Amino acid sequence: MKTEENIAQREGPGWTEAYPILSAVINERGLRVGAELGVAYGGHAEYILAHTQVERLYGIDPYRHIFGYSDPMNFSNKIFDAVYKNTQERLSPFGGRFIPIRKKSKDALSDVPETLDFIYIDADHSYKGVRDDIARWYDKVRPGGIIAGHDYDHPNFPGVKNAVDEFCAKHNWKVHSDKSGVWWVEKEVRSVSFIIPAFNCEDTIEEAVSSILASNFQHGDEIVIVNDGSTDATLLKITRLEKKHAGIRVINHEKNLGGGAARNTAVKHSSHELIFCLDSDNVLEKNSIQKLKSFLIETRSDVASFSSLYFFNTTPVTVAHKWLFKKEIISFSDVFYSFIIPPSSGNYLYTKESWRIAGGYPEEAGALDAWGFGVRQLATGAKMSVLRDSYYFHRFGNESYWMRESHKGTLSQNALAIISPYRDQIQKDIISYIETHPDTWFSDIGTIVTPSATIGVIRVPFGKTLLPRIKKALPSFIKNPIKKISLYLSFVSDYRAFVASDHTHRFPMTWKNRYPQLHDKTAGTEFDTHYLYHPAWAARIIAKNNPSKHIDISSILHFSTLVSAFVPVEFYDYRPAAITLGGLTCGSADLTALHFTDNSIESLSCMHTIEHIGLGRYGDPIDPDGDLKAMKELVRVLAPGGTLLFVTPIGKPRIQFNAHRIYSYEQITNYFSDLKLEEFSLIPDNGLQTGIVKDASETLADAQKYGCGCFWFKKI
Repeated sequence: MKTEENIAQREGPGWTEAYPILSAVINERGLRVGAELGVAYGGHAEYILAHTQVERLYGIDPYRHIFGYSDPMNFSNKIFDAVYKNTQERLSPFGGRFIPIRKKSKDALSDVPETLDFIYIDADHSYKGVRDDIARWYDKVRPGGIIAGHDYDHPNFPGVKNAVDEFCAKHNWKVHSDKSGVWWVEKEVRSVSFIIPAFNCEDTIEEAVSSILASNFQHGDEIVIVNDGSTDATLLKITRLEKKHAGIRVINHEKNLGGGAARNTAVKHSSHELIFCLDSDNVLEKNSIQKLKSFLIETRSDVASFSSLYFFNTTPVTVAHKWLFKKEIISFSDVFYSFIIPPSSGNYLYTKESWRIAGGYPEEAGALDAWGFGVRQLATGAKMSVLRDSYYFHRFGNESYWMRESHKGTLSQNALAIISPYRDQIQKDIISYIETHPDTWFSDIGTIVTPSATIGVIRVPFGKTLLPRIKKALPSFIKNPIKKISLYLSFVSDYRAFVASDHTHRFPMTWKNRYPQLHDKTAGTEFDTHYLYHPAWAARIIAKNNPSKHIDISSILHFSTLVSAFVPVEFYDYRPAAITLGGLTCGSADLTALHFTDNSIESLSCMHTIEHIGLGRYGDPIDPDGDLKAMKELVRVLAPGGTLLFVTPIGKPRIQFNAHRIYSYEQITNYFSDLKLEEFSLIPDNGLQTGIVKDASETLADAQKYGCGCFWFKKI
């Protein structure tokens, strides 16, 4: 029988053969400061400190049990305490060269106050764990530093290789690996091409360029300025800048082709995959681009925007007013609800690939070239994210490009030409409004509909807000009866009108047979966003995967009845459903003890169900850990290569007894750490306006009060 002491002192099988690999790289490159995520028994840290000239090695490990995480090293907290004690004693001879941080990797960033020469990732071996550790710690490693880790090709941890390969492929980095399982890559600099379209901007161009060079320009970056047929001294000034600074290139249009053409020319002549477009009269805040670049990488976005525009006229010191983008993820539908969104600015960071997919900037759109480009990016699937608490300075005035172009009175027609290719993605009521207001619809954005003000300033006529405010102020014991009386009087009025106009009497109708329906007279068709969107999300994935059979555990019934039209479905519930329908079989099952054999189900779903298990709401036994048992069962029965569609409430973790639990994003991904997350979509609190948000961020998910998280997992 193993004691806590001997468990705390053992090394994993085959670990020692991996120890020399990273140390050789450290010595070859003269690395001095690093961090190890996942110290365990301290053997690897001991080897590094004994065989290299590393001055400081941060050892990051929580030494705490993680529930739901499958790993032989996931000990009890009591054993972990013993491991931690022995590890500190083992590394004590190295004094201050080893700096222990007993925290999770995501919580330890602020405890490392300096830039690192290398990072060694050997902590959470799930796909998500490795992916998130690389993304979080990427910015801590200096350009030219080393990002490394262990178990690259380990058969028990396929998520390691998947996460490493995915991240490095996106950066076009070569992965070095050894038969011992050690992998490493050199962090190459992701340089930025700043592009500036310039037309008659002799008074502002130098200030714009200076705001880049002062603190936002790094070695390897470039500035591409396109003179678009200026008739003032613009070409002379930017030519002087080009001669003065090696990182500036000037492209000249002999005649004015417009903002869209100038921006496209700049992108075509750019050398890098990251593009930041800065208008010739705007100014960047100091040290702002590196934060934006890191944010784009960490969130795996195609577009990263500042969250605020500080408007000024003559000097950025005097800010006249501000725009604030309140949403963290911008969707295509947002362009019809508010003009206060990143596409309206156009001054943001994006990948050249998103420019290619979108088809570039529209060149016949006048002042809407930037807005149109953002619309194209969103319509073609780009992920557009907003960095909180960030800003740049945006000039406004009578001589601005926007003001010059908007006076032509063609904004709505130009905007219509931009959105027309994406008509099938636009809500029908929006299309109807545009068709009836072809000359004004663009300037009416913000008043076409009145969603919750989650994007920016929504202009709503005062009369439309006064009555709801009065109703809200009334106590419920007054408000509810008044509402019922009002609805019933409306019903009586309709009844009398119908009787008065019914001259044929085709049906017998008496007051005795009345059946009042008082709550259906609404401006639009009402629906529950959770239960409309999540079955639609799941059905589309199943249709795409086309499994031979699909098994659903306790999701909403109409999901199985509809999916059974194109895939055979077996539906199971604690309370079996007596349904007779072709392609659908129904039965009884206890989600905490499923009757299926291990690794047997190719396609599985359990949606908006787990949160109820163990609360007794549906007659099931009271069990505080019932949901955890159920999740383990789902993982157990899922076949290798199989798909699990899992849906549950997302937000601030809590139990609202006996209705449901609400989970955080991290809780769910930890509980399913043995699976690879293929996709995460979110139905947010304002889902009536946004619909379902694909590839939503963890930050957005955890900001919800009662969101709906849609997780597509795959068993590797």
